[in-house]
Amino acid sequence: MSKMIVNVTQHSIAQEIERILEQCPNHPYQQAFAHPDLRQELLVWVLNRVPSVFMTIEESEAAIVHPDDAPYCHDQRSCLEYAIRQGIQEVLSQNQQKMEQYIPEQPSGQPATHWFG
Repeated sequence: MSKMIVNVTQHSIAQEIERILEQCPNHPYQQAFAHPDLRQELLVWVLNRVPSVFMTIEESEAAIVHPDDAPYCHDQRSCLEYAIRQGIQEVLSQNQQKMEQYIPEQPSGQPATHWFG
């Protein structure tokens, strides 16, 4: 049988991104990250900056591997949350021109990076 490598961290990070975006439903960046391309960019940005956990499984078991949590301790979770929030800022600033397509004009006229203070 053939084995494959699975990144179990990716699922946890995607869930944490979802949790963080849901915490602030009134922020315009939530509309931006509703777009799948930007959500994917954010996921990749974070994955490149946090330690990942991998496991090998038989290909026949691939459909049943959906870990709810990668093994993170409290400090690692804090670092993950920080990395996600930093990633939100970075991805938004890198894609500021695209934001005009995804987010309606804000009355304050502040750029997307201003949403974080």
